[in-house]
Amino acid sequence: MKIDTNLAWQRVSRSVSANLALALPLAGVFSLLPALAVLFFVPQPLMEGDIKMNEVVAAMRHYVDTYRPWLPLIFGAQLAQFALQAAGSLALVALFADRALPTVGDAISIALRRVLPYLAAEFLFTTLIAAIALTLLGAAAASDSLPLLIITGLGLAVVVCYVVLRLLLLAPVMVIERQTNPARALTRSWQLTRGQVGPMLLVAALMTLLQAVVAQACGLVAGALVALVADAAAGRMANMAVIVVVASGFAIYMAAFVAEFHRQLTAPERHSASPFA
Repeated sequence: MKIDTNLAWQRVSRSVSANLALALPLAGVFSLLPALAVLFFVPQPLMEGDIKMNEVVAAMRHYVDTYRPWLPLIFGAQLAQFALQAAGSLALVALFADRALPTVGDAISIALRRVLPYLAAEFLFTTLIAAIALTLLGAAAASDSLPLLIITGLGLAVVVCYVVLRLLLLAPVMVIERQTNPARALTRSWQLTRGQVGPMLLVAALMTLLQAVVAQACGLVAGALVALVADAAAGRMANMAVIVVVASGFAIYMAAFVAEFHRQLTAPERHSASPFA
């Protein structure tokens, strides 16, 4: 069975419209507020405009030297943000996947019971990808061949994109199928998405492009208006804040798409399990 992207767009539009009043608080609490807290209260490396790689390295060294005593707290804040956003994603998937789910509290309860296995699965495949990437990039760098290093980097980017798409159904596998074993959940997502990379890539690419356009347009306008009444630094913060708000909104749609993909790909299993099949 292939994912029907037209049917997915229709169902996701209806589902988001019907559940928007429930989805907005989830996205606000678990995605928007943590991101804004990190943006406004956690110091960020200052890198503006078109800068070269050596300038990026210098900026990062200056950042580390300046905030060295606070690095554990900064890392802890960013880790907490990631964990909260993971819980929010699980709650949104639960909300869109279960049409009988009555309250936001139920979605949050499901998400909190699954967030640790979900994070363990994310850590598992991220560590594996990072180990492979470092090994290949290290070998390419040791060869002193710039073309080989570029080709290796591009190849790894393609592989990472492919793996991320194959594991896109990790959240619904854990939430809907109640699979709490990280390795088995990853394997199940890999099985479900066999032959489905094309449709998922199309939807993900369109959503990413749309998010980038909307975020940049709204962020630039907000940043310019704030800079007029305040200063350039305030304008930059307003720009980034608007980008975070837009990203939180699109997270609702992505969760709905992930739930819909899982619904379509498991439909044959549900049909064969029905006593009326």
